[in-house]
Amino acid sequence: MPLSQSLATPAELTTYYKEHRDDFNDNFRLKIHRMLSWLNKADTEEQLDFKFISLWIAFNAAYADELNNESGEKRTFYAFLKQICYLDQNNFLYEIIWESYSGPVRNLLDTPYTFQPFWDYHNGDVDVDWREQFSYVKRTAKFAFEERDVHGILVILFKHLYTLRNQIMHGGSTFDGFANRAQLQDACDLLGQIVPAITQIMLSNPDNDYWGKPFYPFVNAK
Repeated sequence: MPLSQSLATPAELTTYYKEHRDDFNDNFRLKIHRMLSWLNKADTEEQLDFKFISLWIAFNAAYADELNNESGEKRTFYAFLKQICYLDQNNFLYEIIWESYSGPVRNLLDTPYTFQPFWDYHNGDVDVDWREQFSYVKRTAKFAFEERDVHGILVILFKHLYTLRNQIMHGGSTFDGFANRAQLQDACDLLGQIVPAITQIMLSNPDNDYWGKPFYPFVNAK
């Protein structure tokens, strides 16, 4: 089946991948295979913590490459998002941000609980004026919305999502706890649309040189 010009479901993306995987190079095939394995897990997962983790791993499988390291991780996925936006000829990400999920996007941008300087201040860095930074970022986001700057909104949004990711992955939240449920629900709603869109954009551009090699290649050690 061909990829449609509308957003595909994880099941539809999986079917397309299986029908065309022999046409892909080994590195691209492995990346998409890993992405879809976690994306399909997230699609059937109801527990929010596990759903978010699965969606983030799927996203991580997309942007991580052989040169990726922890210190440059955020720079890597910001550059990856720029490339994805450039290749998004069907405006999938625009549709998600401005039409389908403007509520969750604004909710995340309006809460300090996913804003890293807020936590830096509360962890003892009193030199951090998180309120001023928070106001500045919100003004920047408002301008990006007015200019319909998809990449600009995604960069700001993923900074919030990255803070939430760190809270969960570094033991900074309670499993199934009540404190971050609203932010986690909004994050899952957004990533549940953004990650399939990214997968579809990549599948529509399999020969793009940008995708690179998987950070951990498949090695059959004997």
